[in-house]
Amino acid sequence: ISTTNITLEKNNFFNLTFNDAEPLIGLKGPGVALVGCKSPLTDAVRNSLRILHSQFRNIQLYDFGYPKDESPENINNILTFCGQSGIIPVFIGENFGTVNDSRNRNDSIIISNDLKQMTSSSNIIGYQRHLCTLENVFQAEEFKYNTISLGKMRSNPSILEPALRHTSELFVHLKALRSSDASNIISTYPTGLYAEELCQILKHAGTGSRIKAVFFEAQLKSDIGNQEAEIVAEAVWYFAEGINNRVADHPDISSDYTQFIIHSLSLDEDLEFLKHNQTTKWWLKHPFRVTPPQYLACSYEEYHDTINDDIPDRIFKFINNES
Repeated sequence: ISTTNITLEKNNFFNLTFNDAEPLIGLKGPGVALVGCKSPLTDAVRNSLRILHSQFRNIQLYDFGYPKDESPENINNILTFCGQSGIIPVFIGENFGTVNDSRNRNDSIIISNDLKQMTSSSNIIGYQRHLCTLENVFQAEEFKYNTISLGKMRSNPSILEPALRHTSELFVHLKALRSSDASNIISTYPTGLYAEELCQILKHAGTGSRIKAVFFEAQLKSDIGNQEAEIVAEAVWYFAEGINNRVADHPDISSDYTQFIIHSLSLDEDLEFLKHNQTTKWWLKHPFRVTPPQYLACSYEEYHDTINDDIPDRIFKFINNES
């Protein structure tokens, strides 16, 4: 892996960079690593990141440069290497569809303005219903408890963090941004995510205890994408902030919880909610999946609605479609 085309000598962000095909040795600890694939956006993001100031004491920030082999097999090798080192890679490229297909993770989330990439093992956030087929919208809204349209995300923002909390891999299609924020990206529309919303999504993903990788992909109309690069750099910064501040609070790895058991009359089931005592985040234990237990990250609002026997859609789908 080597790094080229660094136009800024100034570096406020990275703790360690690898230049001129240096081997990846001397890593200083867990953190976040930038991995740039073949895209005119990559170097622009790298240079934009070097301007931003790191404020993170709990993690290291690495620039791994470019992989010589961008095949899905080698991307998986990089993911394995990073996982063994406690490092979360952030990939930037033009198309990671084959990587997503090869991973086939049932806890991955895709940020996109349509549902074309939806599979049985992925969830999509930010889709716009007028860009999707009726069949895909039905499948998403009937069966996918962590698939959230742009309109639902904005009308009920409390469900965004729980939906992202459990994901292990996040695929960000930058075409989900509205065209006024990212006019140089192909397939954007006047409506879409705001840049600030993308930063919030990345911060939520970073605070989750299971995130293993992030993939940004975009196809540009021209080789110049400075505004888009600055947006991605800011999103990476907030992802790093989430990683820096996160607490291992998943019920699989923490016992610091208060238990709440609610009997739902409409479901005729006892539902067990868990509230982490440090982060105050909520989880629902699946009433039927006992070995191993399965959990749904949820919000306080969803817990409160369940107390009133007004079962939220996400909880209803989780119980009925995963049993």
